[in-house]
Amino acid sequence: MSSTKLLRKYIDIINEALDPVGKEDADVNNDGKVDSQDKYLKHRRDAISKEVNQIDEKWGTKTEVNPREKGKYEGKTKAELLKSYNALKASGPHHKGSPEYGRMRELAFAIRAKSNWGAVE
Repeated sequence: MSSTKLLRKYIDIINEALDPVGKEDADVNNDGKVDSQDKYLKHRRDAISKEVNQIDEKWGTKTEVNPREKGKYEGKTKAELLKSYNALKASGPHHKGSPEYGRMRELAFAIRAKSNWGAVE
């Protein structure tokens, strides 16, 4: 294959349009064929979506951080955050609306962020 054809093919791949939202087809990675990669990607996206939905159901609402408090846990490690979370969790059941409940939500959010958005057990 000549370098011109190879470059043209590369440019076509880069400029390839994504499927419209809600109208995705079986070719998830848009490489022109449906194969095991597409099956893996679909399964992975479904698993992540399910996990996110479980987190939202666990807390009852989506967790949002106040913009004024951005960076509040930036210097902390995941281990330090987990230690604070577990200590707070052991101190009670905390009822919705209490300061402790809010702090637990903040810590859980920060831990998920430092864990690439994995669930907190």
